[in-house]
Amino acid sequence: MHRKTDDEQMEKLFNQLPKMTDERSAEEIYANIQQKVETSPKRRINWMPSVALIAAILLFAIISPFTFQKMDSNSNSAFDAPQDRGGSMEMYADDSSADIAVEEESFNVTDYKENSENESFDVQSTNDFPNYVVTTVSQSEEYVITLAVSAELEGTDDPLTLPLSFVVQKNNRTYIEAFNELRQELGNLIDLPSFGLMNTMLNDNITFSQGTATDGNDRVIMEMNAGHRAYSSTQMNAFFQEVQETFRWHNFTEVEYLNEGKAGVEIGNDVKEFDLIDTFKRVAYFKFQRNDDVSKSLLVASKEEFQSMQEAVEAMSQIPNINYVFPSIPANMRVDQVITNDEEMVTISFDNSLALENTEEHSTALQALMLTARDFGFEQIQFNYPNADMIGSIRLNVPLSVPLAANPMN
Repeated sequence: MHRKTDDEQMEKLFNQLPKMTDERSAEEIYANIQQKVETSPKRRINWMPSVALIAAILLFAIISPFTFQKMDSNSNSAFDAPQDRGGSMEMYADDSSADIAVEEESFNVTDYKENSENESFDVQSTNDFPNYVVTTVSQSEEYVITLAVSAELEGTDDPLTLPLSFVVQKNNRTYIEAFNELRQELGNLIDLPSFGLMNTMLNDNITFSQGTATDGNDRVIMEMNAGHRAYSSTQMNAFFQEVQETFRWHNFTEVEYLNEGKAGVEIGNDVKEFDLIDTFKRVAYFKFQRNDDVSKSLLVASKEEFQSMQEAVEAMSQIPNINYVFPSIPANMRVDQVITNDEEMVTISFDNSLALENTEEHSTALQALMLTARDFGFEQIQFNYPNADMIGSIRLNVPLSVPLAANPMN
């Protein structure tokens, strides 16, 4: 109703407006319009935006394949990068979890790699530091196998024996079965001469089996087969040292010797049928390095045994009278106290006047101390130093489990 009223009012208003008429003819109106069209300036077409757009498209088409190829290459390299073998291994407190091992080689040698915590007081990567100890494995799935080898030391009748350790998958094998497979492949796994080492003498036509010792622990049975080479007195000494060093890291407490099925092996004028394995030797650990390649360095036990952990620690900063063997505790590190009140744990405190540094030599020293504590029968070790939390991958000021083995090779 309102809309109709509004329309009527608008119509009345339009009727009241004055009338306007154009007295020009249609021809005059057309001519006037034509003149304005012809005299108007022509619009110029701007081609620059189009040219810029085409250039951008061509540039993108040229660059994009290389960009995506580089992105793909970087993505793949993150998965294809080789794992550092035993280089950066976190030394956990006693509640650390077991590692995940990666199966490798025909006899299942596995990478030994621990879960690392992102703790550091220095920007230097702990991956740069050599690793000399095995601290944890999956007990249900893995073995730590140690093989002893002798160093090539000219002009000496007292050979130097070093342990090399491997983490391998059990794969339903006994320890001795896994050990036999590994020892036969040792020369193919490691460039021993580059370390200044010889292949193990335990590969000299010997059969190994496992039995039970008189104390209920494991006994290793060694049988010299026909064709076994004869040894000089120095070689025989090295042979028995390798036997001891190979099996003392595990639950073997006795070794039985057979010669082609008969009890005993001849040593000079004597015949040895059994030998006890000295599990804890009360020794100190030093650095062995045959050449200038630091990556080829190892830790080696002293020939001398010590009355106390304190004496062993003091000796580790001295130069031993053995070729290619060096102090494991450097001059810029000083042990202040060695506390052994607890039979299971040793506590080592460092002199605050000489700062502990996140360096390779300090990391090596701590690992040598861990092995020394293990050989004195301690189960744990704690390094006390108030001005740092870690050296390399080794945690300070907390109890750590002593190592299971020395010189991991995988």
